Amino acid sequence: MKARELMNIARLSLTLGDSRYAIALLRHLLAHLPHYLEARLLLGDLLAEKGEVEEARRQGEVVLAVDPVNYEALQGARLLSRLSARGAATEVGPPPGGGEGLRHTLVLAEALWRGARWREAKRILAGLEERHPSCLRVKLMLADILLQEGSDVEGASLLHEAQILDPSMKVARELFGGLHSDFLEMDVDLPLPEGLPLGPEELQVLLGDEGYRKEEIDVEEVPAGPLAEEEADQIPDVEEEAEPEAAVTPFEGWPDQALAEEDEPVEVVDLLVTEEWPHQLPIDEGALEEAPRESVEESETLVTPSLRKDTPSLRPMELIVTSKFRLAEKYGPDGFMRIEEKLSELERATKGLQVKRVYVDEGSTLDGLEAVDPTDPWAVKALIDEIDERLQAEGREAKFLLLVGGDDIIPFCRLPNPADDEELEVWTDNPYASRDDNFLLPQRAVGRIPDGKKEGILLSLLDVAIECHGEASKGRLTGMVAGLMRGLRRSPSSLGLSAEIWQEASQAVFEAIGNSKGLEISPPFTDQEFLERHTQVPPLAYFNLHGVKEAAYWYGHSSSGEELDFPIALTPLNLAWAEVSGAVVYSEACYGAHLREGSADSSISLAFLAKGAKAVIGSTGMAYGALMPPLSGADLLGRNLWLGLKRGFTIGEALLRAKLGLVEEMAERQGFLDGEDQKTILSFVLYGDPSLKAPVVASPSQQPSRAEISCPSVVCGMRAQDSVEVDEEVVAKVRKHLAEKVPFMAELELKVVSQSLCAKGCSCGGGCFLRQAPLGVKKAPPNLVFTSERLTPLPGDGTL
Repeated sequence: MKARELMNIARLSLTLGDSRYAIALLRHLLAHLPHYLEARLLLGDLLAEKGEVEEARRQGEVVLAVDPVNYEALQGARLLSRLSARGAATEVGPPPGGGEGLRHTLVLAEALWRGARWREAKRILAGLEERHPSCLRVKLMLADILLQEGSDVEGASLLHEAQILDPSMKVARELFGGLHSDFLEMDVDLPLPEGLPLGPEELQVLLGDEGYRKEEIDVEEVPAGPLAEEEADQIPDVEEEAEPEAAVTPFEGWPDQALAEEDEPVEVVDLLVTEEWPHQLPIDEGALEEAPRESVEESETLVTPSLRKDTPSLRPMELIVTSKFRLAEKYGPDGFMRIEEKLSELERATKGLQVKRVYVDEGSTLDGLEAVDPTDPWAVKALIDEIDERLQAEGREAKFLLLVGGDDIIPFCRLPNPADDEELEVWTDNPYASRDDNFLLPQRAVGRIPDGKKEGILLSLLDVAIECHGEASKGRLTGMVAGLMRGLRRSPSSLGLSAEIWQEASQAVFEAIGNSKGLEISPPFTDQEFLERHTQVPPLAYFNLHGVKEAAYWYGHSSSGEELDFPIALTPLNLAWAEVSGAVVYSEACYGAHLREGSADSSISLAFLAKGAKAVIGSTGMAYGALMPPLSGADLLGRNLWLGLKRGFTIGEALLRAKLGLVEEMAERQGFLDGEDQKTILSFVLYGDPSLKAPVVASPSQQPSRAEISCPSVVCGMRAQDSVEVDEEVVAKVRKHLAEKVPFMAELELKVVSQSLCAKGCSCGGGCFLRQAPLGVKKAPPNLVFTSERLTPLPGDGTL
């Protein structure tokens, strides 16, 4: 039996109301793994409830010896000290596990690390590692920095040492979230416990007859494991780790405020939110003196924003959100039961992340909240926000959100179209990703597993997600070996296919994941060449082609002359003959994420998913990009996405950060978001589980730093519809530019509109106002925007 399984059974026994049985299981686990901190903390709580103060205190001391700023252990130590002092009439002493100077230095180092100031953090952490070699948090943060710098061997070695200090990796999960998750899944086989007290009958199926005792015995008679007698030698001595109290008054609010006086509620204080704390922290000067002397200048990194101020107290979760009644209505009771079984299997397959399933129209899954109408996306969003608020109050957060079903199960949100094109509204999942009403700054990583006309499509896509989670649990080493084998076979790790007219921009995007010379160009490339050359789609696949709503194909586009050529570049049939399992697909095609009749035969994105692609990212409507650098719109989003995946973020996190990176880049470049920027952020959606990672080995040297951003001003989509008259000389200059870049558009009729920034007093009535807070200097947009259109018949069924 695995240690994690035993831990879960202990928690289950508590849920069933049997704390004695849980204590016996925890003692058995700690007898074999004395450093399992998660078990120590739980056992300490249970012993304290029984009044065994000294033994409970010892459990906390073991934790603080390796993690001096562990909040649970600090709180427990102070409360237990008060209990002891009350009984013995003595003063409350300082918590064990090192002096306040060490704790404050750790808080400072963690703040620098979370703020992506890695060089400064590394200086402090290197000194702490030398002075306090058993400090778990130091090893973890230093390992992360080394891995980011490309020092994989040293970083992996520190992670291994951290695993030894805490096989449960509780602290690591709190620090890293989804990062380095493959390293953190170490689990240990334990012998089945023998001689346990009589436990709940519900656990017999989990432990079997060998581990489940049917006769009552005393808990204290549970035999110790082989490591029990050596436990004291293996656990760092608390007294030796302690250092004198710093001669500085701790800053207000920590840790004493977290441990209220008797009869006062206990309040958790966020260490990283207090604005004045950097000026009040007493720093362990020894850590700085003995650290390597390095420059503190900022490293050159791709700048993308953080989602919010991270706090170590919030544990990431994934919410699986769907509608029970709409699934049952569409697929029947038997079909729903098969889908529910697959959802349960997906929950079990998701390792290292707590999963909660939510049926928005079934109150029994909502923990007392009211069910909502699944046809109302805004009611669904409000429910998700309320669930997330409750989770945060419990120290957790909905970091990942997986919507199950297409628009007729959990609907897309409809927003006014901010761009000047023929569409009236944008179908988007961004509101579900936002914790407020600003849908341009998502805060949750959202993905969707769509369905089709038949139940089998949804079941097969759930199977893909289950299989991908199973492969992820095999660990990073497996991925590295697979990468080496791919290199030996000289198989490409990426595929790129672009319309000729967008070749320059596409090369700038594709070079993030492959050699730009390897980008396929259409024309001359067609769907026939795809059949001949690409029987296996590599792990990363990039497409910058035309798409239309009424056709199932993606098209190329010639760039020379006035005669247009739009060859068919990709069809669903191409994928029927190709192996695409595990691929992550990004498409800039218009309607690249349009599911067209819910059939893999009529939708390229659904065909990719049905053939086993891990994820497809595309637009639900018209998409925009550049002819050449500087990149904008879908091009900029795609490049940010690829860099995020190479950094090691999950697919959902990478897309979220790519959107925020687009906001920051355009705010810096032009001071506002125009309609095309806004539509790009809203219309691009993820089909697939957002908590999965791309099948590539991360390159820590290419990583985004974290920076807080706010939403810049936006161009009002409603006030940009009225045409204006302009001087013929200006029109002539525009036509000359078109003749040089896109000659087939030079003689077309031009529509000219003026742009205005939206504000609360905007004459549009605030219909496109998104509660934005200006970022930097507020710039006025260009006065005029020129557009033109030309309808061209396409091969197949479409018109472009």
